[in-house]
Amino acid sequence: MPRLLILFAVLLGLSGCSTHSGKRAWVPGKIEPGATRMSQPEVVAAAQQFATQRGFSLSDYDRPRLSFTQADHTWGLWFWGRQNTPGDYVLILVDDETGRAQLVPSR
Repeated sequence: MPRLLILFAVLLGLSGCSTHSGKRAWVPGKIEPGATRMSQPEVVAAAQQFATQRGFSLSDYDRPRLSFTQADHTWGLWFWGRQNTPGDYVLILVDDETGRAQLVPSR
């Protein structure tokens, strides 16, 4: 349940942005060394593999932006579409403990 509340808060904060631009990019907070089991490259690789297995062409998206939620040990990876259209993103959550990924669909 806390994961859903955190996700809702993040999505609510982003809902005012009709398009994604370099100036309005969401930048995550500092991720403390040793606070996670998985390294950032491991998380990115897991999310990329998960996305491509589900048919996403990551060449259509910018490099992902990472965040880490200490409360539930979850990574969030936002892949913003290069077309700059509303709702053109992919959000993948990766559990730091298990490495399992899940897709949060865009609107």
